[in-house]
Amino acid sequence: MISFDRLGYGYSEYSKAVPDISQQAASLCPIVKKYSSKNTPGMFIGWSYGVPIASKIAIDSPELLGSVIMLVPALDPETERYFALGKLAEWKTTKWFVPDSFKVAQKEKRAHAASLSNLGEEWKKLQRPIIMMHGTKDKIVPYTPNIEFALKHFDKNHLSLHPVEGKGHVFPMSETKKVLETKLSELKQLEMKPN
Repeated sequence: MISFDRLGYGYSEYSKAVPDISQQAASLCPIVKKYSSKNTPGMFIGWSYGVPIASKIAIDSPELLGSVIMLVPALDPETERYFALGKLAEWKTTKWFVPDSFKVAQKEKRAHAASLSNLGEEWKKLQRPIIMMHGTKDKIVPYTPNIEFALKHFDKNHLSLHPVEGKGHVFPMSETKKVLETKLSELKQLEMKPN
């Protein structure tokens, strides 16, 4: 299992943050190609903003991936939510005391809707099993519009929806058993498929 920091996050350099989804995906593709093969297709798992990046890799290199697990995916550009607190990272009078990680997040937030819109019809190219888990009480990435977006843009033959009743955006941390069971179930399905 390989876990990535998105460019500019975690232990990456904040100065090298890249808000564009396609650029983020392109930076990870060489690693995916190194550790994947046609005989052993991998599974890509993304959470929130990481989902479009994982999906873009699956679109660009479908032969390397068996499936995509989407945890509370931020998909719909029309329902991107902006929070007033984020403006502190932009105003000259306040941004000096805002942590660099917060500034990077705000920059990405501003660019995310446009970056999602640029994917346009590419979503239809995602022809791999898609397992989508979303908390029904998510206030950061609203449940209903993102589910509707998925139903409209993904091939329904590949899409499997798993609502997580009463849970919000960080349910993968509180419902780890449920998430792991879903991942293990999907791994078993991949192993049973012929090469």
